[in-house]
Amino acid sequence: MFALAWPAAAAAAGRATIEVQGIGWWHDHTLRNALVLLLGDQRGATLRADGIEDAALIVYSTLGQGGYLQPTVRVRTREADGRVRVFTLDPDLARPLPRPLAAVDVVFLIRKGVRYDIDRVAFHGLTVLSRSQALPYFRAEGLLASMAAERIYSPDRLHRSAENLQRALQDRGYSEATVTARETASDPRTGKVGIVVDVHEGPLWRVTGLDWEVTGAGPRPPNLEARKTGVAWNDAWRHNAEADVRRWYYQRGYPDVHVGIAPRPAPPLAGERAVTVVAHIRTGSYVRLGRVRFEGDFRTHLSVLEPLVKAKPGAALNPLQIQDAEYRISRLGVFSGVTLRYEPADGPVRDAVYVLSEGKRQDVDLLAGWGSYEELRGGVEWHNYNLWNLAHEGMLKFVQSLKSTEAEYDYTIPELGGSDADLTGKLFGFRRDERSFIDEQYGATVALTTPLKGIGWDLLTGYTFDRLKAENDTLATVLSDITNANATSVQATLTRNRLDHPLLPRHGYKVSLEAEEASRYLGGQVDFQQFEVTGSYHTSWGSSRWIHLGFTHGMILTYGGRPGEALPPNIFFYPGGEDSIRGYAYGQASPRDPVTGQFLPAKTETLLNLELEQALTSKWSAVLFNDDLGASASMSHYPWDYRLYTIGVGISYRTIVGPLRLEYGRNLNPRPHDPQGTVLFSVGFPF
Repeated sequence: MFALAWPAAAAAAGRATIEVQGIGWWHDHTLRNALVLLLGDQRGATLRADGIEDAALIVYSTLGQGGYLQPTVRVRTREADGRVRVFTLDPDLARPLPRPLAAVDVVFLIRKGVRYDIDRVAFHGLTVLSRSQALPYFRAEGLLASMAAERIYSPDRLHRSAENLQRALQDRGYSEATVTARETASDPRTGKVGIVVDVHEGPLWRVTGLDWEVTGAGPRPPNLEARKTGVAWNDAWRHNAEADVRRWYYQRGYPDVHVGIAPRPAPPLAGERAVTVVAHIRTGSYVRLGRVRFEGDFRTHLSVLEPLVKAKPGAALNPLQIQDAEYRISRLGVFSGVTLRYEPADGPVRDAVYVLSEGKRQDVDLLAGWGSYEELRGGVEWHNYNLWNLAHEGMLKFVQSLKSTEAEYDYTIPELGGSDADLTGKLFGFRRDERSFIDEQYGATVALTTPLKGIGWDLLTGYTFDRLKAENDTLATVLSDITNANATSVQATLTRNRLDHPLLPRHGYKVSLEAEEASRYLGGQVDFQQFEVTGSYHTSWGSSRWIHLGFTHGMILTYGGRPGEALPPNIFFYPGGEDSIRGYAYGQASPRDPVTGQFLPAKTETLLNLELEQALTSKWSAVLFNDDLGASASMSHYPWDYRLYTIGVGISYRTIVGPLRLEYGRNLNPRPHDPQGTVLFSVGFPF
């Protein structure tokens, strides 16, 4: 809305107007806004000839990056006296605009011409990589190759592609590699371009030894990188080795150490160069930490900040330890800026000074989403920061959908007592229309989140009081279900997350192990144990293709409970939906009574998801998936007494909040009363 109103606002403010025509409504609008931004102060009440020519150069550059190498650009100007003139501009401005010229209205009239795209790529001299490995540096392959936008040709793009391939060879140890690419043929009628890529790989550089050249008062380090010999030399080896040596000196109080690592290659032999790595080290002087001080505009109590600095006055000054405290102070979330300096900047004793800028005290976020079962969701989050000047945070959330109402208040104490642990208290309540009953819960939780740095996992432990209520129960177990109960439980969850992206994973894995024990001895009215294991794995498969695997296994036990005692339906599993088996809507894949067909709560479920993703463009992907579910309403039939299979297809569009997904799952063995398939639309990755 703001962007559409901009031209009128500009005219009202007495500034020269700019328009772009000829490349489609959206691109006209986008390029026009870019010109306004880049011209800046050149655009006053009028736009003079210099500014119009600068804008023309931007237009030509933008078109060239899009593959339009032979466009025609004309500019229509209207001056204050009403005179209108039209000029044709070339990319080099060989025919400059007449002077003086001061236009109040400027319109760029564009004919794009044909778009040039890469049709053929030939490689000469390439042996280290296969053609299929090297081709994506220059143009897409597979299904992507059919998309013209993925094959755009421009001289700048070609140069960058050659540089990227050269860098890839150097990263593999071919330090002398050079890559040049040139256009060999182009058809101005169709825009198809053929290119040739000439590759000189040179010999492989392999690290065979290390020499140390140490100057200064500091000690000589042990042979830290001896275990890294026999591997290819590249920039990553250099940077890692420099970081290892620097860290060794930092830990011993030498913050001014300078480390430079350079290769000393031998003459090539049998396609390789033996490389002796020489580390030039200037240790500097030994330095002790003086005082730790906090300065700036802040209200946070020092009792919160001081425990975060583990370095002790009088000890060796370790910059890594001081910087770790800087990170932990930033992690409190109450400062808009945290900077570190030393006073004096040199000398044998230095103070660490943290300069702090207080951040905002409140923040409000609007929430929106879509799920195939709950459909439209909307809500608000209200954050309060630095409560009591103790870096505590409060968060009030309210979410409403067409099927549920949810409210929650979290109170978090970060870096509890100077540790890495965060303590959170939560009050919650929600009401949700499940497929076979209305689920109503409210209660409180106290949880402690602790990173287990030694093993790379995160541990969450907690205690929960949960008031459970089930209304309008139509499950087959309705006559025995407990519809009102208090459940008090302790939980422990271990999580290891190695995904490359939290919302759009393409590589890596995530594993979660969760256990919950609810007992009368903890103050509740029911006894049960819930265990759940979830995992996902993502990897590439060729170019522009990915494999996604998901696994979930959960079960509910009743050890310690009274014989024959039922449990509230709220605690069980109800599989189905966009994040489960996708041939079924939410809850539709639950066990069924063999006589009535009514749904039953699942006490155990096992779900396996396999998804193949093929990129169509940089934003759009097609997916093919298979979801397999096994479940049972009774642990006597563990792990399942029925299995369901779904195959399906879908498309997804990448956004900053996750993929928008439209999918259809076809059920291969539906039970009586089950759907043949289901269409699902949702936001977010399924597993």
